[in-house]
Amino acid sequence: MSDIFNFPSLIGDNNIDLSQYSMREKIELMEWAMFQMAGHVTELPTTHKVFGGMYVRELTIPEGFVLTGKIHLEDHFCMLMKGDLSVMTDEGMKRIQAPCTFEAKAGIKKIGFAHDDVIFSTVHKTNLTDIEEIEKALFVDSDLTWIDKLMVAICQQ
Repeated sequence: MSDIFNFPSLIGDNNIDLSQYSMREKIELMEWAMFQMAGHVTELPTTHKVFGGMYVRELTIPEGFVLTGKIHLEDHFCMLMKGDLSVMTDEGMKRIQAPCTFEAKAGIKKIGFAHDDVIFSTVHKTNLTDIEEIEKALFVDSDLTWIDKLMVAICQQ
């Protein structure tokens, strides 16, 4: 990724120097820009399975799609069941290809690019059985309000 993230359609000719931001902040900036440009959030086909104190969330991601993930509140497993995916996290960029299972720490923010059609699953411990309750207990959205304030400050320059 370049050190300059250009928001020409959003804030005119101003640029943001990304070298001053953490990897997490860069991901959040990209997520904010995606929301601004898309005007809405696209829901991907998602399957939910609950069994034996476990919750599996399976996403189907089409080739060429860029997505950001929710912040998971607990450590969990991730499984790339099908496809080829580049993932940027707080820890940097990595490219993974199916089949691949790996551990993911709580609190990590992710953004991904599907090089081809992908099936991606996360596995969580839970005693809950209602999907809405499970999602409230396990995931939170990013707080992007700091970027709104940044954009206001940039536009006022």
